[in-house]
Amino acid sequence: RGRLTEESREWRDLTAGLPIDAEIAEQYRSVAARVAARESEAREQEARARDAALYRLHCLLGRVEPLLVKPDLTLPAGERAIGEVRAALADLPPLLSKAEHDDIARRLKNAQSVLTPRLQELRDLAGWQRWANVGIQEQLCEQMEALRQAEDPEKIASQVHDLQQQWRQAADVS
Repeated sequence: RGRLTEESREWRDLTAGLPIDAEIAEQYRSVAARVAARESEAREQEARARDAALYRLHCLLGRVEPLLVKPDLTLPAGERAIGEVRAALADLPPLLSKAEHDDIARRLKNAQSVLTPRLQELRDLAGWQRWANVGIQEQLCEQMEALRQAEDPEKIASQVHDLQQQWRQAADVS
C-alpha cells in the first residue's frame, strides 16, 4: 500500500507536463488497477474475517452466558465453557471497532470471573462425593464377597441385583 502510494507520487512527479508514451501510460494504469483490486480484495477478506470472528465470539457468549446463572451447572459443562472462554481471551482477534473489542473482552472476563469460583465449588463437591463413595463402594464389595458363603441361589441373585443397583448410585469412583 505504501509502496503504491510512493510509486504513484513518483509517476505524477516524473510525468508532470511531459509527453508520455501511450503504451507505458496504459501499462502503468493496468498495474495500478491490479494493485488497487488486490488491496480492495484484501480489505474485504479482512472485513469478512473480522465478521466471522465476531460471529464466533457472539456464539460463544450465547452458549456461555446462560451457564453463568444456571443453577444446575455440571462440572464437565463448566470446564468446557471456561476452557473456551480462556482460549478466546488469549487469542482475541481484532474486531471491527474498539467498542466491540472492549465489549467482547469485558463479557468474556465477566464469564471467566463468574465461572471460576463456581467450578472450584463443583470440583470440591465432586471430590467430597468421590471420597464418600469410596466408603460406600468398599462396603458393597464386602457385602458382595460375603455372598460366597450363601447357599440359596435365588437369594444370592436377588442380593447381587440389589448390590448392583446400590453400586450404580455410588459409581462416581473408578
